[in-house]
Amino acid sequence: MELNWKYDIPNQQLSLTVTEDLSYIAKGGGTQGIFKTYNGEESTIAYEKWPNEKVWLDNNFSEIVGDLSRPTLQQQEDYMAYLSTFTDNPVPPAFGISEDGWAYDRMQRKTKWLQNADSCLMVEIGRIENVGIFETPDGENIYKRPWCAYENTYYNTMPCCVFPDNPGWQKSSIEELEENGLDMTNPWIEENIPNVQPDLLARHFILP
Repeated sequence: MELNWKYDIPNQQLSLTVTEDLSYIAKGGGTQGIFKTYNGEESTIAYEKWPNEKVWLDNNFSEIVGDLSRPTLQQQEDYMAYLSTFTDNPVPPAFGISEDGWAYDRMQRKTKWLQNADSCLMVEIGRIENVGIFETPDGENIYKRPWCAYENTYYNTMPCCVFPDNPGWQKSSIEELEENGLDMTNPWIEENIPNVQPDLLARHFILP
């Protein structure tokens, strides 16, 4: 099951449209409630009840969102072995694995989107501890993912159970880059701009 949540950064909320009659809005990555509208009726789903809602989606809308499945033990072991090649803290793919090999999180989002892996959403300009990750989608506009003090690391791209208050990308500037000893002339940026998928970025984010 793959759910195409969209993060409206200016309004700080996640939204998901399954059909014209079924949609959701999630606050705090779902930890503050998931608000459902179905056939004109509104209801609130508590975060701990979200797994039950995914089962309902599987039973009623699997032709749209895909089947809800748990990876086999072998798939989990293979995925963990792969992750261990580049991280010291691999997380088991408890919520499924996409056809192209990415784990899903609790909200059924592909971790590739959450991590901005392979520069699929933006290209990294540089990262400064206690400040943030500076990125660009086009070599002109500059955004920053801030530093998360309580996790002592950088925020990922969307609110989740780890980063429920994730503010998302914030508009930055050449001046802020220079203040942190960074610039836009790094050859890495020009080389990787072609990896950015503007359609994917627009599908999942409303930028500030």
